[in-house]
Amino acid sequence: MPGDTMLQMHAQAPLRTVTLRSDSGFEVTVADRGAALTSILVPVRGRRLNTVLTYDDPEAYLGDRYYLGSTLGRYANRIRHGRLTLNGGSYQLATDPGAGGHCLHGGPDGFHRRRWTLTEAPDQLQLRCRYIASHGEQGFPGRLDVAVDYRIVGENALVIDYLAKTDRATVVNMANHAYFNLNGNLNGNLNGDGSTGDGSTIENHLLEVRAGHYTATDESRIPTGELAPVEGTDFDFRTPVRIGDRLRRIGALDVNLALDPGDEYIRRAASLHSPDSGITLNLHTTQAGLQVYSGGNLGVPFGPGAGICLEAQAFPDAPNNPGFPSTVLAAGETYRQRTVYEFTVEPG
Repeated sequence: MPGDTMLQMHAQAPLRTVTLRSDSGFEVTVADRGAALTSILVPVRGRRLNTVLTYDDPEAYLGDRYYLGSTLGRYANRIRHGRLTLNGGSYQLATDPGAGGHCLHGGPDGFHRRRWTLTEAPDQLQLRCRYIASHGEQGFPGRLDVAVDYRIVGENALVIDYLAKTDRATVVNMANHAYFNLNGNLNGNLNGDGSTGDGSTIENHLLEVRAGHYTATDESRIPTGELAPVEGTDFDFRTPVRIGDRLRRIGALDVNLALDPGDEYIRRAASLHSPDSGITLNLHTTQAGLQVYSGGNLGVPFGPGAGICLEAQAFPDAPNNPGFPSTVLAAGETYRQRTVYEFTVEPG
């Protein structure tokens, strides 16, 4: 199809990146392919550590299979068999055989594969990523005008604002798919300099999530509609848990945790800490869910457990679960989502 041909041609264009910098040395780089976070450098005692998984060769992002740092959409996570009923109309969304035949992360050619327009602010602290999805793209209804704003605030914090408008009713659920490794991981190396060690995985990290429930799923990871309590399960992170201890029990993590409600517009949802580097990531979000994924399917040049995704988002398959918070966006309304990655470093 002509649209597919244009996508392939556009995907092969040279990668464009923009880097935001603060006076503290905190630095964030974003690529136009997927509006992806390709690095987050945190100053640590005279050096800077990259806290997200990164390809050595930037052009490798053009063939990325792991959603590395990408913006997910139009619908992050899964929609059962790609079937959507909205305002009396039925839509068949693009599905992924590798995801059990469900629609995953907006379809095989979702936002993560698209080339975005990047507009940097003169202060090098803000960046707007823009993309317009056509009506029927990956099967979704509605022309969707999308913006993702990256903004550095304070010394070591990154604010991500997601905005979208549609010309007809649709569903929207956007998120970022960065794989965090607070040891300064780059392609499985501790410091990105060829050195290796126990710190090259996320097993030593401590994870805390403010969530008393999770969305129970069937064998294909589609929610049953039940919000199950985490107490007594391997999904209980209400107090800090060493990730390696949990992975040895269950092999891998891939669960949507239902965040505890609060009165604040944005609240702290999770904390990730590396005792090796002394870096802590505090994640704040306006969203109801947090998908925790330990990278069990990561392959070359990385490997299982090389990084962990903390994907602030709406609940998976919400369009087919009326008991879940709605993800419907009506014409004339604006979708808004804010996630903040705030990094702190232990003195040393």
